Amino acid sequence: MTEQELLAVFREARCFPHQAQFAAKFFAEGAAAYHLLITSLGMGKMYLASMIVDHAIEKDDAQRVLVLAPPSLCPSWCDMLRDKLTTEAVVPVSAAGFRELEAAVSVGQS
Repeated sequence: MTEQELLAVFREARCFPHQAQFAAKFFAEGAAAYHLLITSLGMGKMYLASMIVDHAIEKDDAQRVLVLAPPSLCPSWCDMLRDKLTTEAVVPVSAAGFRELEAAVSVGQS
């Protein structure tokens, strides 16, 4: 998809202009491997991230997504992702649980 088409997709998903621009750049050809979204409190970072995750899963760009968040925000993230994701279940994992999962995987496997 072109950046303009991506802008339209995220605008149709009820994203604000600044959110749609960030999401379009996230999926643009040649986009950076890592993205950092920093905005003021209440600007919709969690909503936008859930929309990006949903789009990535829907378009088969991702099978699994890891969201790292402080323990105090984990319930909010789980609720937001459960509400927004149309294709996948959300499985909350604590930091200790993540370390256990990571230790159980052989080197070189995902």
